[in-house]
Amino acid sequence: VSTVYAQDDYHVSRKLTLNLGIRWEPFIPWYEIKGRVEQFRASNYDAGIKSTRFPNAPAGLLFPGDPGMPSNGVNPTYRNFSPRVGFAFDPTGEGITVLRGAFGSFYDQQQVGIENNRFVDISPFSTQVQITTPTGKFTNPYAGMPDPFPAPAAPSASSIFPTPVLVVTYDPAHDSRMLAPVTYNYNLTMEHQFPKAILVRAAYVGSQSRHQVETIELNPAVYIPGSNLTTDKRRIFKGYGSIGQGTDDLSGNYNSLQLTAQRRLNNITLLANYTYSKALDDVPVGQGNAGIASQNVSALPSTNPLRHDFDYGRSDFDRRHIISASYVWDLPTLRRQNWMERSAAGGWEATGIIRYQSGQALTPLAGADRSQTGLGQDRATLISPASSYGGNACHAVTSACVDYLNPSAFVTVYTPTSFPLGSAGNVGKGMFSGPGLVNWDVGALKNITLGDRFRLQFHAEFFNVLNHTNLGNPNLTANSPTFGAIQGTSTDPRIGQLALKLLF
Repeated sequence: VSTVYAQDDYHVSRKLTLNLGIRWEPFIPWYEIKGRVEQFRASNYDAGIKSTRFPNAPAGLLFPGDPGMPSNGVNPTYRNFSPRVGFAFDPTGEGITVLRGAFGSFYDQQQVGIENNRFVDISPFSTQVQITTPTGKFTNPYAGMPDPFPAPAAPSASSIFPTPVLVVTYDPAHDSRMLAPVTYNYNLTMEHQFPKAILVRAAYVGSQSRHQVETIELNPAVYIPGSNLTTDKRRIFKGYGSIGQGTDDLSGNYNSLQLTAQRRLNNITLLANYTYSKALDDVPVGQGNAGIASQNVSALPSTNPLRHDFDYGRSDFDRRHIISASYVWDLPTLRRQNWMERSAAGGWEATGIIRYQSGQALTPLAGADRSQTGLGQDRATLISPASSYGGNACHAVTSACVDYLNPSAFVTVYTPTSFPLGSAGNVGKGMFSGPGLVNWDVGALKNITLGDRFRLQFHAEFFNVLNHTNLGNPNLTANSPTFGAIQGTSTDPRIGQLALKLLF
């Protein structure tokens, strides 16, 4: 990746300093030495246009060498300019109060190696067939279709494409140029130095992300009331199975208030932080970063104009409140005491980190394809929001269990009346919060001098020293017998470790 940047500090006055810069980072796609990439175009499918390189491929599927197909799947982008602006202002000129602020845009690569690897696993490069609700039994999954195996070791112009054809594609929009993911970061911070070495800081920190890459399913099944057709036979593009497309249409935002207090004395340092924040995005539940066509997709078809609204909610990493405190304490050396007392009780260094954070966002799922789209991520259906927490989720559990979500507030037994076919559920993304976390880790360190050349160092560390039980998240699958129940923890119980090190 080629990168050019320029940066300079401009001292406007003794009280004001500006930091200005710009960065140019073009996107140049990965080069696949064997041309193992492809692109699906709906317009070619409608017009019946086939590949000239692989004539047996169904209409709409293009490969390097076909007219209009970029040799690397997507075209390069050279318009990624990232400005940087920052300032530091000392209103009094005494160095005890400082106002700082900054803004910058940061581009990411919209293509990573793991995404390219996905192309290698599909026809004709490596024959793969994905059959949803096959007509044959498990002992004969290819009933009613030709068995594609054994497959040839290398593709040729006569390669066969067994149906339903599985496709992984880059977005042909924007002249086959994917818009580079970009994040706009900004902050405004006030710092003040109080007497007795006390520093306090208050900051607003935020960001906006645009053009984030997601996988969308271009070929969902269409719900047909009363139909007994399989999922593959109800798909939009006939002859195709899943068509997973990498596209750049996700957005997110983060806003936070961050407070810090710090005190440094001769023998002790204290640091405390509090963050109040909220992170929102329209990333589908469970989307992840596993690469194109290797992760969960939205519960609504990509053609639904309300899809992004349906997927908009709290980010998976959203934690509304985070409090942390740390300390480093150098205990007295007891130099006036005898050697034994100094060695046993003097010169210790005690450390610790205390942390509290509120629970992460939770999205209950249906656990069944009630929408009949083959997308697999239908939401649960909530019928009693006021009583959604608590209840009796542990009624059928004999092992350790804690009630968390109330199954009676949701539809857990699916019937045409309680949860009709064709519905994707009504639970909003990140609508619920999981259990919080409290943790305290401590440590102690002691240096023992042994003559002029040797030093013995003793370490003692205890994680979760209070042995506090931090509950894990509940079962989020509504049709599961343990839906709403917590049967595990998110952290380990108390763990202690001792170490002895000889330095010379």
